[in-house]
Amino acid sequence: MTVETEVSTAQAALAALPESWVSPEFSATILDRASLQAVHRMVSSRVATATEAVAAATAALAVDPSDATISDLVATQATLTALSDVQAILPPITIDASACAQAVALAGHAMASAAPPAPIVLHYSDEMAQWRNASRISSRVAVDAPIATDADRAALASWTDADEQVRQWRDGASMWRSPNTSDVLSTLGAAQSYIDRAAAVADAVEDADKVTSEANAARAAAGLNWSAS
Repeated sequence: MTVETEVSTAQAALAALPESWVSPEFSATILDRASLQAVHRMVSSRVATATEAVAAATAALAVDPSDATISDLVATQATLTALSDVQAILPPITIDASACAQAVALAGHAMASAAPPAPIVLHYSDEMAQWRNASRISSRVAVDAPIATDADRAALASWTDADEQVRQWRDGASMWRSPNTSDVLSTLGAAQSYIDRAAAVADAVEDADKVTSEANAARAAAGLNWSAS
């Protein structure tokens, strides 16, 4: 038995989601909807074909008003009428909003748990920000600007990259919304993508934290902390 495209697409989308998100009720409503979408599509296609056939038979009758063309028009019109009746009584395409809301809530919690941490503070950058703020407040700053060490400069690129990745992840995740139920599979797929991306961002943050910690320690050991000046 051939599986309709709508059903196979829904099955693949469900299989790609974490099992904990896919309750039996959610799976059932998604697959039931897909099956009904396939039926609606097939009936609509047959109605369109029958409509074209009626138009062609009508045109043929106008040119050749014979028993054959009359019979052809009657037959095609009867087919169109029957299909239109079928189309009118098909149940509407619906979905279990409660089951969808539960799946989305689980995905939202998973996204929140997966959110990558911000990189630890690079003391040099933080001290520069403090110094600039003090400079804006008073034209007479008591101490010179913080001095960057080689370790600070080496850590800055890694820290900046990690910080930007975290910012982009959070900005994107903040736009994730509870879906219109008609597009719930896409919404859940997006949540899974954010979770997968979060792991990579967390790795970048971990790498940045290592060099940042080393730079901070070297700065403190050299007595270069601006806040202690």
